[in-house]
Parts: sequence; C-alpha cells; structure tokens
Amino acid sequence: MRVSPPRWCALPGENVPVVPSPLSVGAHLRLDALSRCACGTAIHAIPKWEASTPVTRPAVLFGSDKRQNVLIDTFPCPTCHHRRRSIGPDLAVIGVFNLNNDFLFTHELLNAYTNAFTASETPFSAFCLMLRRRYEDQCPGFNMCSDETFVRAWFSFSYLQDLDSGFQCPTCGPSPDVVIADGV
Repeated sequence: MRVSPPRWCALPGENVPVVPSPLSVGAHLRLDALSRCACGTAIHAIPKWEASTPVTRPAVLFGSDKRQNVLIDTFPCPTCHHRRRSIGPDLAVIGVFNLNNDFLFTHELLNAYTNAFTASETPFSAFCLMLRRRYEDQCPGFNMCSDETFVRAWFSFSYLQDLDSGFQCPTCGPSPDVVIADGV
C-alpha cells in the first residue's frame, strides 16, 4: 500500500491526507485484508481455512520517543517458504510501517528522520543516537534498534511513499539525464 508523504513536503495544492497517530495502537496487531508477505503473496490468495490459524509472536514498535512491545499475527507464506518470511498485517492505516513482522516503526518516526535530513542534513547515525538518548530518558532498558535496521526501515518506507508530483520535462519526459534544482 502506498504511504502519503508528510504534509510539510507536499507542494501547494496537493491533497495530502493526515498521517494517523499510532497513539492508540493496541498490544495485539491482527491480520487484515491487506496483509501480505515481502514476496508479494497476499493473504486473500490463501484459502480461508488456512488463514484462520495465525501465529501470534512478539514484535517491537519503535516510536519517536519510546519503543513498545506488541504481539503481531502472522501466517507462514506458502509461496516463498522462507523461514524468516511470513504474511503479516499492513499497518499503514494506523500510521505504522511493518518492516519484517519483528520490527515496526511509526510513520511519525520515519517522517521525523526525513524532516531532519532535509532540514539539516542529519546523518542516520546522529539521528539514531538522538533516539537512543530519548529512549533512555523515557524508558531505561528499552533500546533503539541498530542503525543498520533503522536505515533499512527508512529506505523501505520512503520507497512506499507517494512522492511523485507528476512534473516532467516537456522535452526529456519523466526521466531526464540531468536535473538542476534550486530549492523547492
């Protein structure tokens, strides 16, 4: 499912829906009609009787000021048969990005990195250090994920964001060889 960009990076006149706040995320996240595996297999492609027995397992939800332990329903993927891949819920409607059914990130957190990077060229390592310190203040012992995991999550999330403005060069088309930009 495509993810809306933050309102602050939309162009004037673009209709950008409000990003939901995951404040009311429950402790148990269930499979839904949009559930799918990383290989692309959707839950609706599996006979109903198989999908009725999900596996409930622990996951970690990373937010902008703390992490939360949650339970998530998954189902073994019948297509890719990869031991670490399972069909899991698409949580975009509640403002959560499901990286791999183990690590979940709020849209608020991932958009905060986009904001920091575009406003002050904040590197991933500095942003993750800031989060580690914030987590330590809010809830000692509940650590942030590794920098590598956060980088993987952010790039996966930004790939899903609908950042296309529809603009294209009348001569070169949508993919010019050279782009010169001076502000937005």
